[in-house]
Amino acid sequence: MVELYNVFYTDQRVSIVMELMDGGSLQDHLDDVLAEREEEQRQQRKQHHQQQHQQYQEHQANNFSFATQARHSFNALTSPLHSGGEKRGGSGSGSCYDLSTLKNITRQVLRGLALLHRQHR
Repeated sequence: MVELYNVFYTDQRVSIVMELMDGGSLQDHLDDVLAEREEEQRQQRKQHHQQQHQQYQEHQANNFSFATQARHSFNALTSPLHSGGEKRGGSGSGSCYDLSTLKNITRQVLRGLALLHRQHR
């Protein structure tokens, strides 16, 4: 127990006069606790920021991987165009695929991209 000697009010402040304790003032202890809490919060914010940064980098890597796969798929689909391959579809346009097939491929790619966009990927 700590002995309370007096309580008074001056200049819009309440002052409490208590027995002198070897551990220091209550204000010092409160300041230490508040400083520890602020440091913990700072560390939590830093950790949260690092997690967000890591998620962003993973997101970027996934996007790069998707773009690379899409490029390879596109190259595989169109490689007969560049190698003088056999024409298909009988359109006579020099394309290995007819226009309706290319439209369908494009439509499906765009739908896939829209889905990825909705999923924030």
